[in-house]
Amino acid sequence: MKRKAIGWTLFGLFFAFPSAYADESSKAFYSRCIDTEIQHCRIKAERVESRSKRIRRDAEKAKEQAHYYETNRDALIQQIDRERVCAKNYTARRYLLDSYYESRLAVE
Repeated sequence: MKRKAIGWTLFGLFFAFPSAYADESSKAFYSRCIDTEIQHCRIKAERVESRSKRIRRDAEKAKEQAHYYETNRDALIQQIDRERVCAKNYTARRYLLDSYYESRLAVE
């Protein structure tokens, strides 16, 4: 019984008092996620000289996507942090992709 009480108390404290260190590490995590996405986009963008029309089109899109992430890095980190996106690779990646496509829709 004591273990459960201690466990719930620690659980409550963890969510009730987030530390500045936790915020800083989450921003660093989101920055790494953006770096990873930029790297993936650059790898795709290298296929611009492909014989396939579809691969060339995807490479151009990847180049634009990498440019978007590079130019909007700080704003994206602040948005992700403000919306408290879960600190998992797949949720951060999904958020980044959604923000990229929303920006493209706004332009069109």
